[in-house]
Amino acid sequence: MKRLIGILLFSVGLCGQPVAVVIRGARVVDGTGAPARMATVVIRGTKIEAVASDAAVPAGARVIDAAGQTLMPGLFDLHTHLSASAVTGLAGDWGKSLKAYLACGVTTVNDYATNGEMLAPLRQLLSAGALAGPRVNMAVRMSTPGGHGTEAGWGDFMTLTAATPEQAHARTKIALAYRPDVIKVFTDGWRYGTAPNLSSMNLETLSPPLWKMRMRPASRSSPTRSAWPAPRSLPARAWMCWRTALAMRKWMRN
Repeated sequence: MKRLIGILLFSVGLCGQPVAVVIRGARVVDGTGAPARMATVVIRGTKIEAVASDAAVPAGARVIDAAGQTLMPGLFDLHTHLSASAVTGLAGDWGKSLKAYLACGVTTVNDYATNGEMLAPLRQLLSAGALAGPRVNMAVRMSTPGGHGTEAGWGDFMTLTAATPEQAHARTKIALAYRPDVIKVFTDGWRYGTAPNLSSMNLETLSPPLWKMRMRPASRSSPTRSAWPAPRSLPARAWMCWRTALAMRKWMRN
């Protein structure tokens, strides 16, 4: 009886192992800055086990012949609005946007068309596997009264608003309670000369959300935990945010 139980447990363990997927014959760009090279890539479950010209093919693996094609890491869209439509007069479709991104090789996105109350149900929907799509980083938004992100009656339910450092502290506590992946702060009310300018956020009001998250802006509104970057490493749109963050750090030291 003990032997039978042991065999059954061993069989269950084998069945639980994901089947390996092998992509061979492709020109591989590994994202490290190294030159592209011909290599075999072995994937098991959610992990890449090997990237090498002589990588062994595991028994029972699903083999994909990618000769003549290029294999590269998934792309990252740092700023998108999944629920919005890019076509005038056509309603947005969150599920279709997810599938379209994945079909185009985008495997991670920052979605800034979210509010705190949306995060839990959307995460539950994604974790259930009901929709195919990329990894989605979701934001809680913050602006000033009458600032960008509050148009069309989008008050505190969609974009938290603060006009003073004290208000910003309180709003940041609300934002962090939703456990957002990022906090998007609308600091500039300039409308590019195409419409009347909106209100802007001053440096003192901006400091609480940045300080509480202990983060630095990696793009205009996409903070990540890491060391302060060199200017040349940032995209053009991030320059203003980088300069603002450095000024904030200097101000906080004084």
